[in-house]
Amino acid sequence: MSEIRSTESIISSAKAALGDEAWSKLQEKTKIGIITSEACFLEFKNKKSFDFSSAIVPLMKGLELELRNAFYEPYLSYIKSNYLPNEYIEVNFGMDYKDRIRNIIDNKSLLLSISKSGRLAFKPISEQFTLGKFRYSIATTPSLRNFRADKSFILYCRNVLFKEKAVETDDIICWIKDLVSRIERLRILRNGSSHAGIIQNSLDAETAINELVKIEKTFAIIVLPPFVNCCE
Repeated sequence: MSEIRSTESIISSAKAALGDEAWSKLQEKTKIGIITSEACFLEFKNKKSFDFSSAIVPLMKGLELELRNAFYEPYLSYIKSNYLPNEYIEVNFGMDYKDRIRNIIDNKSLLLSISKSGRLAFKPISEQFTLGKFRYSIATTPSLRNFRADKSFILYCRNVLFKEKAVETDDIICWIKDLVSRIERLRILRNGSSHAGIIQNSLDAETAINELVKIEKTFAIIVLPPFVNCCE
């Protein structure tokens, strides 16, 4: 019974932090990841000789899943429905894109392909989506310093994510930049869980839980985009 009560307590805490509606929109595998991470953190948080990667990885798997479901797959479907491949590139990169086509294809490797003869095509849904590829999939300029989202992605946000709300374009752009910054912080934290020679401590695990669930609530921002003016 104690295990059941512990699981119920974790779920209750996550719902209180994220909100019932956001919790209900999360994938079941993400919910399991949240429960697993919190249970692991609570069980071992006072241990000094312990690798807390085990409390971080389940959260990051959930994050990758939610980003895939909210952005990568529906965005690829959106551009396929609204543009030909060359139109998509022209809208986002300008009419003179041909001199930069190889760099564009490298950055958009999950969305576009080019044949030896130069024929452009949209790709089918790939299993290769990762946290690291997220910003490249949605950005014309993926550099964090000079980040610029695809014009077509801004339209996707307006027409799909915020279709029931009158959200200004500047607010959408600001929201996208904030989300990308969050994901990049979490990607760096995730990498520490995956690479040899790095032992992650309880603070790392607590940071991941706070970023995604308890304080920054990035999971809620992904599955239930808020109507806010984040530029104010």
